[in-house]
Amino acid sequence: MPETQSAVNEADVARSFGDLISRWDLGDPFSILVLIAASIYMFGLIRLAGRARSSPLDSKRVYAGVGGFAALYIALAGPFDAFATEAFWLHMIQHLIISMIGAPLLLLASPMPAYLWAMPETVRLGAGELLRPEAPVKRGLRWVIDPRITVPLFIGNLFLWHAPVMFSAALNNDSVHYLQHLSFFVTAALFWWPIIGPAPVRSKLSYPQRIMYLLMVVTPTAVLGSIVTLSRSVIYDDYLTSPAHWAMTPLEDQTMGGLILWIPGNALYLAALTAIFFTWASKESRSAITASPTPRKRRRGRRPQRGGTLQKPPGEDLR
Repeated sequence: MPETQSAVNEADVARSFGDLISRWDLGDPFSILVLIAASIYMFGLIRLAGRARSSPLDSKRVYAGVGGFAALYIALAGPFDAFATEAFWLHMIQHLIISMIGAPLLLLASPMPAYLWAMPETVRLGAGELLRPEAPVKRGLRWVIDPRITVPLFIGNLFLWHAPVMFSAALNNDSVHYLQHLSFFVTAALFWWPIIGPAPVRSKLSYPQRIMYLLMVVTPTAVLGSIVTLSRSVIYDDYLTSPAHWAMTPLEDQTMGGLILWIPGNALYLAALTAIFFTWASKESRSAITASPTPRKRRRGRRPQRGGTLQKPPGEDLR
């Protein structure tokens, strides 16, 4: 019997890229919710496109929406979730996809109009009332996306779930694990909101302020990544009994996960900073061109001759 169990365990060990991409968990509740949300979004887009033929949909926003839902589905139903309890580094990739790719892409899509048009007319009108400038819902949303709240909330959530006790609770309890994913997505969406500013609440931050806003989270995330990477012992004990996927020891697995949290995570922040800077530079350049005075055309007239008399322009004698 022990030999059979050992054989089964050896068969379950991933050794190649094919072993990685072949394991999916299509029954994950959150991945099903993502499919439902994506279907409603596409239905709303179709209705919106049919009623706004004179002004076609912004293709970049549509691509962002599709990409955001695809990223979330892959993170929640794909190999990253299937291996999350056995490979720390894949768990870190899953969290990065949720908070650094899926959430900002959906904000770039500005999906609210599509969701409103997916609703029946009575519901749509009621939602419109809730989103009036002075409505409690909009005022509450404006309050919660204040940078003084979003930055501490985002960083605090990140450190909270990487505390060994909380991380272990998420690995051993499905409900806690779902709560972990939900909190990563919600805090990430709130964090990226002041930068992207989708409807119904636009961002009031200037481009320099957005750059400073992003810089505030680079150091804390780098600190967390470095702590995990440079640790000489396994911080998360649950991975000590995991199968040795790709012949990695638990400490090597943890080091790889810390590097992913540290380097690719901060690289995504730097990519966002670069995009903000060039967008700012482009708008400043266009504003400068618009504000520059138009050169006045040279007035045509008679050129003075020597001695102060006026010389007739060509063709004057033919008038």
